[in-house]
Amino acid sequence: MPASGHSAPSAPAGAASSSGPAGNRLSDMFKPPAGLLFQGDFELAKQAAAKQARWLLVNVQSADEFATHRLNRDTWSQELVQDMLRNTFVFWQVYNTADQGQVLIQSYHLEQLPAVLIVDPLTGAKLWEKYGFITADSLLEELVSFMDIGVC
Repeated sequence: MPASGHSAPSAPAGAASSSGPAGNRLSDMFKPPAGLLFQGDFELAKQAAAKQARWLLVNVQSADEFATHRLNRDTWSQELVQDMLRNTFVFWQVYNTADQGQVLIQSYHLEQLPAVLIVDPLTGAKLWEKYGFITADSLLEELVSFMDIGVC
């Protein structure tokens, strides 16, 4: 694991790959932000966030929902969002089709997908949630308060 406490980047848990040149170009446009993602399961992400005294930002995605792809393309790709995530959060993504995605949907009573939530890494409590697409500006406004209060 690198010194930052993050594992090597990867695709979200449960991600499928596309095949063929056209599929590759399209999937590149909407690919998850591999450089920001914590690699490992939900429990390891919580442990890493607690160890680093950071909040855990979870994104449960559905490949069937265009809002998922818009988050990858339009929100997670923005430099200011990436800076905030690197400095304040451990960021973990999972697809709804993965076992852990199903567990999170049930455990946190997620109403629709995609869902973005902040989890207290010490208690596992859901502190904040948003559903569907959220612009980079709106996300930054929502998350700024978490920069001011650290994980105790």
